[in-house]
Amino acid sequence: MDLLASLLQITFIFLLFRTILTVIGGISLSKRLKESRRNSGTESVYDISDNEQATDAAPRHSAITIEMVRDDICGRYVARNKAYIIHSDDEDHYFCSWECRQKYLGQE
Repeated sequence: MDLLASLLQITFIFLLFRTILTVIGGISLSKRLKESRRNSGTESVYDISDNEQATDAAPRHSAITIEMVRDDICGRYVARNKAYIIHSDDEDHYFCSWECRQKYLGQE
């Protein structure tokens, strides 16, 4: 019984030590990532004042646009490519979930 208790204590101490090391490692990795981003100059594009113009030498970032549509039942917004769609009366109706789609069909 004493052996089992000792093994449990050793296991607990090991897991606690491992958790502490993981947290410290995550914090240090996060700091290094932030520092490398600062040093790479990618943030300088966002620091342009109203008087300055972006030059061709500045790195260009392309924006990804996602078209959002409103669910006709619950009012949530969902990405158009993820929405359930019903075409009726020459009009598209968008839904965030199968349940909202079924509610709409039950109303008709």
